[in-house]
Amino acid sequence: MNDSSEAGREIEPMLTFADKISTVLSGDVRGITILDQPDPLTFSSLDRAVVVLHAPWSGPSVMVVKGYTAAYRKFSEHASHPVDFYILNFDSLSESYWTALPGRFGGNGETFLVNAGKIVCNLPHFTQTFSDQLSDAFPPTR
Repeated sequence: MNDSSEAGREIEPMLTFADKISTVLSGDVRGITILDQPDPLTFSSLDRAVVVLHAPWSGPSVMVVKGYTAAYRKFSEHASHPVDFYILNFDSLSESYWTALPGRFGGNGETFLVNAGKIVCNLPHFTQTFSDQLSDAFPPTR
């Protein structure tokens, strides 16, 4: 007899970080790059990007992923140049990675807007004005 049936319950499989993001976004991860490894990006090498440090155990961080992804997709429909969207696993980042970034961190879905390798906006928590922040950070080019 199997231990899980003896206890009257089944053992649920562990969800990966990507699975958790997929769940938050109702399975729609198109256009999103999910990175779950230590120190996955060098910000100075990014052209135009949104980078979210996501803590899947944090309600505010989940709200950032849902809200910012929706705003990003709407913005991307009309953007003159592509903007990448990265979600990094907050729990996988090293202390040295943190110290290279501006701000304080607490698992609130801290978000950075990067243009030409420079952080042009640091959002420490969810904001209703994210769409405006995107427009300011990535203005249309002629």
